[in-house]
Amino acid sequence: MVIDYSKGHLLISDDLPRRAQLLLKEPLNLFEWKPSKETKTILGYTCHKATCSFRGRNYEAWFTREIPFKASPWKFHGLPGAILEVHSTDGYCSWVAESLEIRPFKKEIELPFYGWDIVDLKKYIKVLKARKQSRIEYHKRNGKSEEYISKQLRTIEKFDLD
Repeated sequence: MVIDYSKGHLLISDDLPRRAQLLLKEPLNLFEWKPSKETKTILGYTCHKATCSFRGRNYEAWFTREIPFKASPWKFHGLPGAILEVHSTDGYCSWVAESLEIRPFKKEIELPFYGWDIVDLKKYIKVLKARKQSRIEYHKRNGKSEEYISKQLRTIEKFDLD
């Protein structure tokens, strides 16, 4: 993932079937966080709780202002500090910082995505669904069971957003 703070967007490269070389471009602040007064300590930092709903799932995040920059896993931006823990309330996904090392910035980072197509979420999902359907048809032609097909394609399910 590449975060472009100056342009206010994320570029996300994902494990697409057949290496489609697509980058998903989404706005940087997708979440409408609701802060809480609740706190807890993670890795020695005082963290504050915030919650939100995003694309049908509820999330709880713990962030700290004690780290001198903003950081977060996946797309979880928009809080005034570094997110050290975030999880969905249904247990589907969870990220927890296990260690933290802050190093000085030494050089500009070059993008490794030259020649890739940058697409919005609607186009990205359309490509994923087409690839998923193609894989279903391939497995059916090869006599695979519905259970086998379901197991093979479970990673694509998270993108089936209507």
